[in-house]
Amino acid sequence: MCTSIVAAVYSGHIFVWLPDSQTLAAVIGGWLDYAAHAGQWQHRNTGAEVVRAEAGAIGLSSLQLMSGRLPRRGPLNSNKGSSTVHGPIAGDQVLVIIGAAKCGTTSLFKYLSQHPAVCPSVPKEPAYFTEYRHRLAPVGRYEEVWPDFDPAVHRYVLEGSVVYTMWPEGIGVPARMRAYGLRPRLIYLVRDPIERIESQVNFRRIYSRQRISFRDSHPVDASRYATQLDPYVATFGRESVRVVEFAHLRTNPGQVCAGLFAWLGLEPCAISDLSAANETADLARSHLDRALADSDAMRRAGRLLPPTIRRLGRKWALRLAPYHHTEVRLSPERTREIRELLHQDVSRLAREWEVDVSEWGFDEATEADAD
Repeated sequence: MCTSIVAAVYSGHIFVWLPDSQTLAAVIGGWLDYAAHAGQWQHRNTGAEVVRAEAGAIGLSSLQLMSGRLPRRGPLNSNKGSSTVHGPIAGDQVLVIIGAAKCGTTSLFKYLSQHPAVCPSVPKEPAYFTEYRHRLAPVGRYEEVWPDFDPAVHRYVLEGSVVYTMWPEGIGVPARMRAYGLRPRLIYLVRDPIERIESQVNFRRIYSRQRISFRDSHPVDASRYATQLDPYVATFGRESVRVVEFAHLRTNPGQVCAGLFAWLGLEPCAISDLSAANETADLARSHLDRALADSDAMRRAGRLLPPTIRRLGRKWALRLAPYHHTEVRLSPERTREIRELLHQDVSRLAREWEVDVSEWGFDEATEADAD
């Protein structure tokens, strides 16, 4: 197979690479794709306004649209009327951490994966029931995200796709899960919305070059916790959902895991590694990493490289061209606006799910709703 020399100047340094022709073509295609679409990754508002507009256009309420009572998007497998997924994994063996983003989902995934009866997915967030599944987990069937599943050992399979509760991206997820034959157990983490929004915005700015702003409705809508849960309760029942408070997970992760294992009917298990994972403050990215995150084609090209080469490339890119992020914070004015927007949802969360929101700064709002 022919090879070509590719030399690129990157942040004042020259990189030389000898790919085969197939890899070279994929990389060039990735860069062309990135150049063609770079202008699209600007400030975008894809929150509640989009959902309401789409719902109104076809005569549905926002909740109906979120619940998936509309044609599915994308060629997802359908198994209507079945109680199992397509394979040895039963529909009631699926455990999903559905969100919320930046509420400790990666840490909880890591903790629960240490139970011998739990088989974790690869990757952690396959997003199979959304339009992102081909980008995050290019598999044909849902069961393929658990290559290590052993029916003789594992009681549950676990995944943690937070996009399932980030509508409009998560529109229709509960209905698609049910159509596939799932009867899942669902875990949903919640956090002070102000802290969550700040963490999400800073994380997105570090992770990629896509712009996200505190003025966007998307981070606010992702913090409407009670509303995000509504379609799951309507589809699978309240008993299938367990809400976990981020503050409790942070201060006593062992106790949280013990409670979840009991809820799942699993034997107690001591978690050996309770260190936090994927914290925004610890995220280190290079300019190359951020460019790759912006382009599906570039990511696909990168997968053609051996894992060792990918690791070395990221390591050197981080050393030679690190991205230095300046943390952004919500202004007092925007904080007040967000609390006003969310106070009814926070009140519902406290009332319907018995979540302690006393430290969230919504006291006046929740007391007023209670009256």
